[in-house]
Amino acid sequence: MRCMIFLCFLFFCLDGRAKDPLARKPESMLAEILSEPAEVGSVFAQAKLDGVNYRKLLAGATRLNRKDLAAIFLYSGTNKLQGEGAETNIAGLRELLRLWGITILRTFYDRYRSMFK
Repeated sequence: MRCMIFLCFLFFCLDGRAKDPLARKPESMLAEILSEPAEVGSVFAQAKLDGVNYRKLLAGATRLNRKDLAAIFLYSGTNKLQGEGAETNIAGLRELLRLWGITILRTFYDRYRSMFK
């Protein structure tokens, strides 16, 4: 069984269809998530049922709004998302962490650039 799983994984990776999500910029990945329609089961539809405008929060967090980022993390901690909505939420959180991390590192480097020379 392990051999079969390994072969399926190997085929999928070598097939060319598997793209490394870290190879793309977080901004483009977040824009792709934001462009998804609010279909049944999507993170946007599930959050709307809970009274949360997830698209607005994600767009704000992408523009580096701290309150929107905090609201997304708080909503994610409620464990109300399921299936596709949960997967999209996790992908969005990963990209937000990458985006915010890059921004913080750039700020740190710009502030303390003289130490690195």
